[in-house]
Amino acid sequence: MDDSAKLARSYRLPDSELRYDTYRASGPGGQKRNKTSSAVRVTHIKTGINVTATESRSQAQNRAKAYRRICHQVTLQTRLIPPEGIKNVDLHLSLKNDDYLVVMGEVLDALALAEWAVSPAAKNLGTTTGKLVDFLQRDPALWTTVNQHRARLNLRPLIQ
Repeated sequence: MDDSAKLARSYRLPDSELRYDTYRASGPGGQKRNKTSSAVRVTHIKTGINVTATESRSQAQNRAKAYRRICHQVTLQTRLIPPEGIKNVDLHLSLKNDDYLVVMGEVLDALALAEWAVSPAAKNLGTTTGKLVDFLQRDPALWTTVNQHRARLNLRPLIQ
C-alpha cells in the first residue's frame, strides 16, 4: 500500500502533509481583528485541497476547525476501494464524533465498490438501505458528493 493509500485509509492527516498559513481576516470584529492574524488556511500538499477557518478570534480554535475541515474534504475526495467488503459499520455516529470521518470514508468506499448503488453498498456494510440513506442525509457535503458520483454514472440522484 503506497503512502496515499495509507493516508486515505486513516482519514487523519499528519501535519507533514499539511501547510498552515495564517492571515488577518476581513470583516466585522473591531480593532482586534485588524491587528491579529487569527484566520487559518490549511492546504493538503498532495492533493492541493485547501480550507479556511476565520470565525474565531483565537488562532488555535481556527486551526482546530480548519484541521477538521481539511480531513473532511480529503475523506470526501479520496477513495481507497478495499479488495474485500467492509462489514458492520456503526452509522449512528454524530458528525462531531472523532470516528465520524473513518465511518464516512468507509461508507464512501463501500458505495464506490458498489458503483454508487445504495442497496448493494448497504448490504456490504451490514446495514439497511434506509439506515445508509439516513446517514448520508446528515452531512450535506457527503450527500452532494454521493449524488455527484451517481450523476457521472447516469444514476438517479438520491432524494431527501
